[in-house]
Amino acid sequence: MKGELPKTPELSEKYRISPQSEQPVFHAVSVYDVLNELFIRSEFHFGTADERELAGKMIDSVTQDENYRAEAQIGLFDRGFPSLEMIYHLLEQKRKFVMRVSSNFLKEVNEFRKSRYIDRQICVTCTKRRIRSAQIQCEENTKLNLRCVRIQLSSGAEEILITNLERAEFPKRDLKQLYSLRWGIETSFNYLLFQIQRNS
Repeated sequence: MKGELPKTPELSEKYRISPQSEQPVFHAVSVYDVLNELFIRSEFHFGTADERELAGKMIDSVTQDENYRAEAQIGLFDRGFPSLEMIYHLLEQKRKFVMRVSSNFLKEVNEFRKSRYIDRQICVTCTKRRIRSAQIQCEENTKLNLRCVRIQLSSGAEEILITNLERAEFPKRDLKQLYSLRWGIETSFNYLLFQIQRNS
């Protein structure tokens, strides 16, 4: 979440005022348990930050927690987070995930979007160019097996989800419902913002 804060002397000193805004601005990234409505980790940064980089660090910190169990967690990511580097990282750690992606995120995803398929396995090849561009540490021609699912929103809009969850365990209707749980963090950010303003 990005946002502006009241322009008080205390907040102006702590949070950077950006060229686009005369107000102090912040950037927040959180790991949030949507089922228990609980923030596991949160970071507020002065000014703007690289969301993907912060998300990767936070995922690593959660993974290193002694209470962490990969098989008991599914990461839900909005379309601002997916990258080839993050996907490779999650697969390497054997973490389960569901991500909403833009249609032009990867060539293979775009091909799926143009097809008539609703739920299909795709294979993303880590070419030398992709490895260099995404700065991932893997062998050339490494294959990333993913599942693309097309879902319809209540508004009629179409979205593409990518996941490593098996179809037998998580059919399309379950994936749609699972991803919809992500909205819990949107409303919960309001609580964090209130806490910042109260404690500053």
